[in-house]
Amino acid sequence: MDKYRQSIKRRLAAMVVLTAAAICVILVSYIRYKARGINGHVESFMIGFQVGLFSAGVLIAIFNIYSCIKALKSEVECKKLYIKENDERDKAIKSRITCIAFQSTIGVLLVASIVMGFYDMTVFVTLLSVLMFMCVMMVALKVIFYKFMQ
Repeated sequence: MDKYRQSIKRRLAAMVVLTAAAICVILVSYIRYKARGINGHVESFMIGFQVGLFSAGVLIAIFNIYSCIKALKSEVECKKLYIKENDERDKAIKSRITCIAFQSTIGVLLVASIVMGFYDMTVFVTLLSVLMFMCVMMVALKVIFYKFMQ
């Protein structure tokens, strides 16, 4: 359990640093947004999306930091977190969901790129590029996992 506590401490330190960096990005984005005086809807939406995404990441990180601190303070909470993170049934479910989601995304991108080929060349090429990237990543990961899992 001491090894696990050490891994929690390392994880906690990394999360604190990344959370601080994300907060800095949020503040810099907000300051730049105000300094540039952006009035366009598209620019405003993009900056709002980026700040919102980083803010959600910060909230998730704060929750995880709280969980790690709680686990470090109590042996019972540490064991609960260990069991939660190493639950084989949960890992199998997540693995299966990820596999199905990835394959479904490839199918949806394929259909969307075919449909958009009739309407807009830029969107077609973009969707096709994303589809090709995902397929290359899938093959590369398969090769890597088969190589190192044997």
